[in-house]
Amino acid sequence: MPFGFGSPPSDSGAIVIPPAINLTSWDDMCVERGGITGVILIAILVFYLAAHYHILISEGSYLKTVTSPLYDHDKPNQTKFRRFMLTLEKMFVLPFVPKEVDSMVMWMFMWFIAITIPMAVTRYYDSRWAHDLITLQGPLNLISYYVFGCESFNLTAIPYSEVVDEAPPRYPPPPKEDKWGRMDYFFSYHLGIGIIWLFVGFIQIYKAQEGGWSLTPKTNWKAHRAFGRVAIVIVCAHICMMAIMTNENPVNQHPIILFGYCGMIFRSVRHVYLGVKYAREAAKTSPRRVPNQTVEQRNEHRFNRRKHEMYMFYVYARTTVGSGTIRVAAWALWLVGQYLKPETRVIIDRGACQTYSEQGIGDATDCWKPVYINLMFTDLNVLWMEVLFITMENRLADLVPASRKLLEAEKTKKRSALEQQVILTFPSIFLCLYDPDVERWIQTSNLPYFLGFILENLAEFSAILWYIIVHFSDEIRDFLEDHVYDPIDRFYMSTVKSYIKTFYILDEDEDEHVKEE
Repeated sequence: MPFGFGSPPSDSGAIVIPPAINLTSWDDMCVERGGITGVILIAILVFYLAAHYHILISEGSYLKTVTSPLYDHDKPNQTKFRRFMLTLEKMFVLPFVPKEVDSMVMWMFMWFIAITIPMAVTRYYDSRWAHDLITLQGPLNLISYYVFGCESFNLTAIPYSEVVDEAPPRYPPPPKEDKWGRMDYFFSYHLGIGIIWLFVGFIQIYKAQEGGWSLTPKTNWKAHRAFGRVAIVIVCAHICMMAIMTNENPVNQHPIILFGYCGMIFRSVRHVYLGVKYAREAAKTSPRRVPNQTVEQRNEHRFNRRKHEMYMFYVYARTTVGSGTIRVAAWALWLVGQYLKPETRVIIDRGACQTYSEQGIGDATDCWKPVYINLMFTDLNVLWMEVLFITMENRLADLVPASRKLLEAEKTKKRSALEQQVILTFPSIFLCLYDPDVERWIQTSNLPYFLGFILENLAEFSAILWYIIVHFSDEIRDFLEDHVYDPIDRFYMSTVKSYIKTFYILDEDEDEHVKEE
């Protein structure tokens, strides 16, 4: 990448990347670029987590309300890795588990909409696309300025485009030569449909509770089903827009990043399909369709409803990453990057890389590493929300045995996914950070071509492996179980076994006939 080895010289005409903030210098921490805000944030998080951790350890009342956390707190002789993951669960999962899914979705919607709107405001007033951090960094800047008398950070983290003079036509999109107009065209539709889905998905999930649309159960069910059709159309339009953006690639993302986007689209489509499938199954076994239900039919209906609720929450969490989780991850990496050297900052902070890339603002081909690292932490953030949902669902006392078994299986999946990401993420980041040094070393050494090619592309290989394991492994396994293993098993049970039984009976009849003779 162009700036993998440091910022350009000051006499080159390019903008020089500011040096790292020195934690031991009050001038750096307070006067120049407001670095004290990072210390304030860390102090708030440490205090909050320490208070919750003290409550969990001293009282244990919170643990008693969670019937099935990811890790067994009472199981003896656990490995060091499991004990480490158990500590992470106590500190970062249990203190945040909500009581009900509607309250969780409400906070998600409020948080996501608050950090998404500034992007639209920036486009309207500044005529450019940029990810502004006024919602995330603004409160910390106020504390830094009014309490400590320090200056503030610049609130623009990721610039995507330069100034767009005029709005492009609605249809068709501008030609590929018009870089900023083309970006404006696709970003406008993507942001517009994304905000609509953020709102509609929140309404559909929030109103899914009893009495959400009406106090009459029949009217409430009809309203939920009718509005659900609207929500499905909008989320399908949102996913289609994601696919179009991936195909058009207006910001010129690297093929590795496009491969990751395809995995996100694949998972979203599958979750939408499963959510609709189990909604139809639940409707077939509902008390309105089957008035005199048996216990098995009632349990089947509640089981299908639980699966529908679970998959639609996954859809909402996965398809709104561009509104919330990806921005939180980008902000955290941007804030950490202020304390790192320029050559390291451009590898983890996509804003710094895209700003100072030789290709110009908005061209992300040479900045695939910070985008990849951003997406890794984004996926961890989404997985964290899914773990909160599973832990919250396991609290419910009215779960039927099939639903309890389902949530136990999901708990095992999420635990496996979490362990995979913890094991894979940090080595992959390490390879990305040291990739420029490896490339420089290969250029000065006389290695065989094949070995040099492998060493030079270790970061790329690790990124592809991470995407395959994270985005495709569970989906491929579930697809094989649903469409390959289960049909084979049913075919065996219905056909092969019946043939075996038939031949066995014929053999017995022949034996009896021989005995009679």
